[in-house]
Amino acid sequence: LRRCAEEAPSAAAPADKEGASSGEAPEATQAEAPAPAADKPPTAPAAPAEEAQEEGSEVAPKDDQAHAKGKAATAAPEEAEKVEEPPPAVDEAPAKNVSMLGCHGPWCDMVDRFNSLFDTNDPAKMEKALLIYGEWPEDKEGSHLEGLRIAVTRDHYFEIPAEKIKSELKEYLPRGMFKWTFGNEYKVFRAPTKANGQELVLVRTGTMTFALGWLRRQLFWTTSVKPTKEGYTFPDSTVEEFDDCHDCAAELAYTLKQGGLIGVGDDWAITGLAVVKLA
Repeated sequence: LRRCAEEAPSAAAPADKEGASSGEAPEATQAEAPAPAADKPPTAPAAPAEEAQEEGSEVAPKDDQAHAKGKAATAAPEEAEKVEEPPPAVDEAPAKNVSMLGCHGPWCDMVDRFNSLFDTNDPAKMEKALLIYGEWPEDKEGSHLEGLRIAVTRDHYFEIPAEKIKSELKEYLPRGMFKWTFGNEYKVFRAPTKANGQELVLVRTGTMTFALGWLRRQLFWTTSVKPTKEGYTFPDSTVEEFDDCHDCAAELAYTLKQGGLIGVGDDWAITGLAVVKLA
C-alpha cells in the first residue's frame, strides 16, 4: 500500500508538466452563469398617492381626512334627530279651547272607560257609568241629588239623578224622544284653578235630537226644567228657546276633579255631566 501511494503523485506530475510545456491554460472549473431572461419591458414603479390625483388638485391632509370621516359618521344621527316629534305625554294637560282628536290628559283613562258604557245609549249601562266613575252630592238619606243634566237652552236644563238614569231614560231613548251621538273630538273648556275648586270642564262634540212635540215640551218646561245658578251658561250654547231638532249640534260636557268631590287622592272622577244642545 505504501508503494502504491508513493507511485500515485509521481504519475500525475508528468501531466502537469505537459500542460505547462504546451502553454495551454487549464479550463476554468467555475460554474456557468445562467442565461439572461428574455427581454421584458421595465416595470414602472407604483405612482404615489399624490400623483394619483388629477393635476392641479391637492390631497387633503390626514387630519382633515379624519375630520371628514368623523363628520360623515355623525351625519346619520343628526338626520335621525329630525324625525317628527311625538304627541304630548298622556300626563300633560292640553291647552284650553284647543280641539284635539282623542282625549289627551291624565284624566283620559277614566273618561274612556266611562264612555265605553255611556255611549251604548243603553239606560242600564249609562246609569252604571255614572255610578262607577262619578261622585255626586247626596241628601241625608244617601240619595243622589245630581247626575245627568240635559241642557235645553244655554241657561236652562232638567236633571236626572245618577241612580235614576235607567228608570228615566228608558221612557225616552227607546222611543226616539231623546237621541245623541258623540265622537272623538275634545277640548278643554275650562282649566282647573283655585277659584273654581280645581275643577276641569272637558267637552266632546256630537249631535242630538229632541222629538218631544209641543205638548211634552210645555210639560217639561213647567214641571222639570230649571234655570242655572248665578247666571251660569252651558259651554258654547247659544240656544234661547226650548224646541225640537233633528241631529243638531251638541256637546257632552264633563266636569272633572282630581280626588273627587273632596279633592283627596290622585284619581279623577266625574262630578258633573251635561248633554248640551248648541243650536
